Amino acid sequence: MRLDNLGLPAIMRMLEGFGIISHRTHSLMGEVCKERNNIVHELQHPDLIDENRARQTIEKAIECLRELGAP
Repeated sequence: MRLDNLGLPAIMRMLEGFGIISHRTHSLMGEVCKERNNIVHELQHPDLIDENRARQTIEKAIECLRELGAP
């Protein structure tokens, strides 16, 4: 099986299973994905996007990236 054929949930489970990310980061990644999908669907109505919620999601995403080794 090729890595690029896996969905994000499977990749996240692998990262946690190999000890590359913590369970907390795995959970944060799930929250970021869910919120990202909500925001993308609300882009048709930008006035519905909660800027505070979007900012919190970005901060969670940055935390996840840092655990993966991003500067």
